[in-house]
Amino acid sequence: MRILFKKTDPAVHADKHTFKGLGISECYVKDLNLSSDKASTLRTAHRHAFYEVHIICSGTQTYEIGNEKVVVCAGELLFIAPQTLHLVASETDDYKKYAVNFALAEDSELLAGIAHLSSYVIVKASDTLLRLLDFLGAESAAPSSFSENIAELSSLECVLLILRLVGARNEDAYRLPQSDARVAMAKQFIEDNVQSTFTIRELASYCYIGEKQLSRIFYREEKCTVAEYVRMQRMKHIQALLASDRYSIRQISEMMHFSSEYYLNSFFKKHTGMAPGEYRAACRKENIKKRD
Repeated sequence: MRILFKKTDPAVHADKHTFKGLGISECYVKDLNLSSDKASTLRTAHRHAFYEVHIICSGTQTYEIGNEKVVVCAGELLFIAPQTLHLVASETDDYKKYAVNFALAEDSELLAGIAHLSSYVIVKASDTLLRLLDFLGAESAAPSSFSENIAELSSLECVLLILRLVGARNEDAYRLPQSDARVAMAKQFIEDNVQSTFTIRELASYCYIGEKQLSRIFYREEKCTVAEYVRMQRMKHIQALLASDRYSIRQISEMMHFSSEYYLNSFFKKHTGMAPGEYRAACRKENIKKRD
């Protein structure tokens, strides 16, 4: 047996784990193969406090679950609920499988999706899940400096794929909100080029969409127009430059591509109610108070 990934204590480096927030308190991903693991297979009826999943890659394996005899074939997965009495009865000589164990905290939102599952269920394992497990095995065999991160992300994806395959319901209860990547691209471009001048058409071209489409999806997610967002970012940048006290107001107007200092004053006062010089003076007073 090879342990490809393990997460056992949520209190240790909890802020580093992608499992945080989903209520997955522990997780193991194991690779079991042929005769090397056959001899040590537990043949006694037992139960676990966690979910146990067996994904058969080749051969077959027979289980006794309660009073039932269950045969799991290559390309299938067996999902066993916590506290379900079971044992491995037998397997063919060519069997190979992966095992995934995970526990869910009582307040985990994932529980809502599988509350209807009792005892066990057998379903077809998707090609995506099998490829992901093979990838995890290959990464474990030749680790690199970031293998731990890859294993963590891959293991989490395995758990979520398994839940989907066994018919997890109410996925909307724990689905993370999806944002349009093109809006993120637009926002990053605006922030990176806040000192430059560009049109919305040029911005849309950078995002590989039309101007109207960009305006529509941007407003849907940000609740403001692209032009309003650009103004807000320019204003924040000007305020930061004024507060830093490193540049004169004339220099700032040139950096921000205003045609003159007058237009910077007009723009700034329109949106803040005070002139740039007044804002800088207020920042200086605030800094003095903090030092005192």
